[in-house]
Amino acid sequence: MDPTLQKIACIIDEHSPRLMAPLNRTLPKMIWVTPRSDQRAKPRNSIPICTFTKARKLNVKRYEKVSNRDRPNKVFLVRYLRWHPRYRFPVCVVIDVLPYGDTLATGTEILKMAYGVKASYKTAAKQELARLYPDKWSVPPLEYRHRENLQHLDVFTVDPAESTDLDDALSMEPLGENRYRVGIHIADVSFFVHCNSELDKDAFRRATSHYPWKQNPIHMLPSQLSTKLCSLIPDEDRLALTLFLTLSDDAVICEPPRMCRSIIKSRANLSYKDAENVINGVQGTNAIPQSVQESIGILHRLTCKLQAKRLGDGQFCCRYETDDVAVSPQSHSMVEELLLLANMQVANLLVSAFPNCTPLRRQKSPRENKLTDWKTKHRSQIPNSLDIVAKSELLQLQEFLQSEQAGDVDVLNTTWEKIVAAIQVDDTVELRKLLLNDLNHPQLAIMSTNYWEIQERAIYIASNNTRDERSHFSLNVPEYTHFTSPIRRYIDIVVHRLVIAYLASKNSPYSEAEIKEICDSCNQQASFAKEFEQATMVLHVATTLRENPIQTLAFISSTTDEGLTLHVPEYNRQIPAAQRTINFSTLQPCQKPVIKSENTPVTLEWKQRIYTYRGDLQHDDLQAKRDYLHTRLYGIPILSPERYVKHIPGSMWREMMASIVRERRSTLRTVLHRISVILNNPSVRAQPRLRQKLIIAPK
Repeated sequence: MDPTLQKIACIIDEHSPRLMAPLNRTLPKMIWVTPRSDQRAKPRNSIPICTFTKARKLNVKRYEKVSNRDRPNKVFLVRYLRWHPRYRFPVCVVIDVLPYGDTLATGTEILKMAYGVKASYKTAAKQELARLYPDKWSVPPLEYRHRENLQHLDVFTVDPAESTDLDDALSMEPLGENRYRVGIHIADVSFFVHCNSELDKDAFRRATSHYPWKQNPIHMLPSQLSTKLCSLIPDEDRLALTLFLTLSDDAVICEPPRMCRSIIKSRANLSYKDAENVINGVQGTNAIPQSVQESIGILHRLTCKLQAKRLGDGQFCCRYETDDVAVSPQSHSMVEELLLLANMQVANLLVSAFPNCTPLRRQKSPRENKLTDWKTKHRSQIPNSLDIVAKSELLQLQEFLQSEQAGDVDVLNTTWEKIVAAIQVDDTVELRKLLLNDLNHPQLAIMSTNYWEIQERAIYIASNNTRDERSHFSLNVPEYTHFTSPIRRYIDIVVHRLVIAYLASKNSPYSEAEIKEICDSCNQQASFAKEFEQATMVLHVATTLRENPIQTLAFISSTTDEGLTLHVPEYNRQIPAAQRTINFSTLQPCQKPVIKSENTPVTLEWKQRIYTYRGDLQHDDLQAKRDYLHTRLYGIPILSPERYVKHIPGSMWREMMASIVRERRSTLRTVLHRISVILNNPSVRAQPRLRQKLIIAPK
């Protein structure tokens, strides 16, 4: 891709006013220049804003004055010119000054510039679209003759409520003898986007759709395709690629997978919440066809068994990172499991057919030193996480699963109250959400977050790598590809073209070199897309908190000689680590604390100040009373986090996990009673608690 065509959002480098630093930090810094044609005296502390003439000559339009106070906040739009071999930095010209990004709208526009996200499509692509697929386009008669007609199947889609790009659908047919034919139907985007067409070139340049946080998506393909002709809208004939899998009642694939190009007609478009209600038998689902409800019930049962084989007890765990998943965990798992299975089956098929030029999704295992450090840091909590224990073979954790090494589990008071209420009414689904989700509990959340931070990035590669070098670590499968989202990912369109070549017994439409080039480009654009979406999430939170500040609990995830890093349960994904790091100098203690090791308490002391502190003796808060008595006896107020958490003995925590997994309700109630006795009478504990804590005490 020609870099001279790119407009890049930059700020002035903090060390040199002649350098522009791109907001997208994967790009190099650039030195700005003034056109030689401009003979005017350059004003002090100013930057020339240039324009290109029709003859592509550079002229200075004006000079932008920049004060020292403005330097960190002004965002400039620059264009790359060249990079001479003898120069340390490439050369650019400044072509515009962007408005301050202090609102969601202006900030998002700057981020679009920073990551090359374009809302408009190439003129040639739009013209081709209008010529080939006008508003009144319908499926050509030839396609009905050449494709398998599956309009008789009870096909349905399950997506977020606001989705308009519906690229995957499901169906289920009972075959008798406890066997089921499961259909996974994916929009046949490759029919509309021909190889090397203008639409194809524009889609390759974008490589992915973009989803700015809580804003309208920016589709990879024009809306005429992404939300209309390709989208699997109910009651419309749609072109698809279909994978059929025959499963036994134990979710074993009992026949070779079969693929075909098809025509389908969706019966219903369900939200995840709709599907969740069907799974739970909630009243008010009459608008959903009965045949679709029956299909969902059977698919849910089959996917639970598939998930149990793949994850073991880890099937009961879920990282509810969005509200949608938290509200509808079972329907999300059902769809996710079937799409994962489809991607794995297609990868196996294509690697057999085209062993050297199939795009695969690879993730290497974490680096050995990082994994060892993680194990050492969290050894006392590893046995307390069902999610991590389920990965024990993959992570080689056997030596860390000894119960005597396990520490206690800190549970927020509010979470514990919900757990107790769920146990009392035998709400197993709610218990799994609360107790088996590590992100709900401070120590386990920090351990889980640290685990995902050491993971290697998943990338696309060509299948000509050795088998050991193309596996996917997190999924624990030897080969994996992306087949199920061609409306929003270009690599899926490439995979579809390979599937079609396989079905027609033709050679691969791509060479090894072309697949490698496509993988490299898609990797770069996917990385930009992920950073863009993360940045819009941060922007959304920042603008929201500016208008409506909130008070929330945070926990210390790590300490260094210079400061501490916080884990903020509700906002950890939205707040970058740099903004969750607090230097001790900012807190202004009377002396710098000494950090002996990561597992020892850290004491901060101040002189002559304490902000607010008063233990409410009328409230049933034992820790508040203890803190108050400490103040009266020793004259040193203690700001302690103890009042916000319950300390659950590790052995009992693991009994609770096992009882939930095995659905032993009476055992669960017994364990709850024993924990309640300990919480109300701390002196009856059998062993001392081992945990990291921060003591903050004014001097």
